[in-house]
Amino acid sequence: MSSHLKFLISLLVIVALITACSKSSRKDQQTTETQKKEEPESKDQYRIAENFTGSKAQIIDLIQGTVDFKMEYEGDSTFTVRLLNSDGSLVEVLADVKGSYRGKKTINVPKTGSYILDVKTTGHWSVYRQ
Repeated sequence: MSSHLKFLISLLVIVALITACSKSSRKDQQTTETQKKEEPESKDQYRIAENFTGSKAQIIDLIQGTVDFKMEYEGDSTFTVRLLNSDGSLVEVLADVKGSYRGKKTINVPKTGSYILDVKTTGHWSVYRQ
């Protein structure tokens, strides 16, 4: 089994554990929320700024709705950025280019939850979400 496959399996196990542990706390939160009146919840996406060299897969949280990803890449190899569901299935290809790149991709997030930002490359790159 390749180390990349082992990493993705480990990542999925961690996501499953976090999801299972948070279910009971959600019930407690729902009870508390119904007891007190709060202002409407903000639907702004969480901000991220990732700067790395080489391939990397990372769990990110997204809120249902529109999100903009700004990406930059410095190098001569292929730069592929994919957004995956927590089970590893493809949501959207954010970038798939060869050589230096600077661009933006707007997508519609289907549901609030954890996703995997999967970057495959050998050069220096950054991904921003504001």
